[in-house]
Amino acid sequence: GHTGYTTGNACHFEMHVNGTLVEPRYFTAYDGSDAAELTQEKADEILAEAVRNASSDQVTAADGAAALSGVELFTLPVAPPPQVSGYDPENGHPGIDFAAEEGAEVYAVADGIVTTADYDAEKGTYVVLDHGGGLETEYQHMKSLLVSAGQSVVQCQVLGYVGSTGNSTGPHLHFEARQDGAPADLTGTALLAE
Repeated sequence: GHTGYTTGNACHFEMHVNGTLVEPRYFTAYDGSDAAELTQEKADEILAEAVRNASSDQVTAADGAAALSGVELFTLPVAPPPQVSGYDPENGHPGIDFAAEEGAEVYAVADGIVTTADYDAEKGTYVVLDHGGGLETEYQHMKSLLVSAGQSVVQCQVLGYVGSTGNSTGPHLHFEARQDGAPADLTGTALLAE
C-alpha cells in the first residue's frame, strides 16, 4: 500500500540483527542486478558490528555472537516479489501477510522440525516449525500440506500451498516468528540459527 510517509505503493523492508541494521541483499533470496553474496568476510563484519552494538546495550558480546552464529541465507516463505502487510503485534497482527496466488508453494525459511500440521477455524490449515534455540515459525491459511507433525524439514523445502482457509479474505500466507514464545519480527528473528 502507500500508508505513512510514502510517494506511492511500495514495501519498505529492513533487517535488523541485535539492533544492527543489515543489508537485506546479503540474507534474502533477492537476485536482482545488485544482488550481493554473503561472503565469510562480510559475515564477520556484520557479526563484529552486531557484537559492538550488543555490548553497548549492556548485552554481552557472547550473546551478540551467539545470535549470529551460523547465519545463512534467509529464504522468504513464498516466491518473491510478494506483497506484504506489516508486522504489528500491538494492533493484533503478530506476523506478516505475504500476498500470493492460490497454489503457490510455501517454503520453510530454515531447517526445523514440524511440531504442528493441522487445521484451526482462525488459522486455517497451518504448520508450525521448531528451529531450535527457542525459535518457531508458523505458516497459516494454506490450501494443503505436504508435511506432518514430527517430520524434519530443510530450508527451502515445500511445506504446502498458499490458500485462503480459516479466517481469510483471500489467498495469502500469514507468517509468524516467535522467539521463546513471544512474537518476533521476521527481519530479525529469522536470522537466528540455533
